[in-house]
Amino acid sequence: MRRVELRQGEAFFDVQPEPQRPFQVSGRYSTVRVLGTRFAVREDSADASVSVVSGQVAVARPEAEPALLQAGDSITVAARRSGDIRHSPAAGGTAWLKGYAAFENAPLSEVVAELGRYRRGTLVIRGAPLRDLKISGRFDIRDTDKALESLQQTLPIRVTRLTPWLVLIGKSAQG
Repeated sequence: MRRVELRQGEAFFDVQPEPQRPFQVSGRYSTVRVLGTRFAVREDSADASVSVVSGQVAVARPEAEPALLQAGDSITVAARRSGDIRHSPAAGGTAWLKGYAAFENAPLSEVVAELGRYRRGTLVIRGAPLRDLKISGRFDIRDTDKALESLQQTLPIRVTRLTPWLVLIGKSAQG
């Protein structure tokens, strides 16, 4: 068996079929097993996510039945439960390979957390109601300042850069 342990971060795998030697990626929350496919695994502090580009993978938590994912499917797995399988033909889970992050009806908190992965410093959302604002779009992760500017132009938020390492996102005067 071919094995990889992913402790933190994100990795993309293009696995050549070898039925006698399955490929396995293990993390804190899940184990992904494949025979031949292209997929991404992301291991965060609170959960893991798997996105399949082609082929098929089985994603399992310890002592749980595996979820079978096809091309375009993704799933999030935490210590105590797995999310539902989501189908997104646009392969949003692997968009980072092309330099962007894609969202469909995602809360602002999720978008900000993802943009924060690609910049130095901290992004802080001030005010709980703002965290739930829904966003659909595609943002260049190589220029997160431009992405924040775009959010500010389309949402009732104001982006304030206190230092190059601390950015506050609050309610705009008009919102």
